[in-house]
Amino acid sequence: MSVSVPRAALIPVLACALLAAGCSSSVPAPRTAVASHQSRSGAAALPAAAEGDIYAQNLIDAMHQNLKQATSVHARTTPKDPAHVIQFDLRVNRKGQAQGSVVTPMGPMRVILTGGKGYVRLGKKALRAVFGTDPKVTAVVRGRWIEITGAGVFADILDLADMDTVIGGIPDADQAWVVADEPGKGKTGSFGRRPTMGLKVQGEAQEAFLAAEGVADLVAVVAPDSTETYADWNQDFTVKAPAHPLSAAGQKAT
Repeated sequence: MSVSVPRAALIPVLACALLAAGCSSSVPAPRTAVASHQSRSGAAALPAAAEGDIYAQNLIDAMHQNLKQATSVHARTTPKDPAHVIQFDLRVNRKGQAQGSVVTPMGPMRVILTGGKGYVRLGKKALRAVFGTDPKVTAVVRGRWIEITGAGVFADILDLADMDTVIGGIPDADQAWVVADEPGKGKTGSFGRRPTMGLKVQGEAQEAFLAAEGVADLVAVVAPDSTETYADWNQDFTVKAPAHPLSAAGQKAT
């Protein structure tokens, strides 16, 4: 999924922010549970072998069944042209929580989304783009979490707390799919250690890669303009809001 974030609109909002001082805090790394790719309670396994198009459709149907039941995922999106879109590396769940990194045209930032609220910690490039190089200003905001609102340019980032939005590039089950790559011989090296098989809709450039063994999980979607990868389906993780974030204009420090 690619979300547009105009740089020209983003910079004035934060540059004019009224910041309230507070104490920074570190955010613990996600705690993940150990899960097996070979089996998962209630998950659809790979379908039995069938002829060509029937097998491809059965694969897509099993994958969609697992998507409906999924509670969390680790999603990464890499656009071919990052100049005008967001790319992200996030863990997201059905509870409206997400955390990880987001790169916008203005630069990278860390993101925490939980409890209907969002927080960003700007990287060096984004910090310069937003606040300039005045050392008195950057000393206050460097390394600090800033609470963001649901209005304006940050609304797109808050949308990433919705798991359905994050996996919005999933293949449509109603199309006519065919197996494009032999099981286990897909672009495995690009998508981690899981063997994959590629499926395509005839006449379209997009290709979906599903796990070639065990549970019928979606592993990646490759399109002309981006590559999206999915891993760690249904593995729990913990999200904690940062203590005492800075507040932008019109907001109060927590």
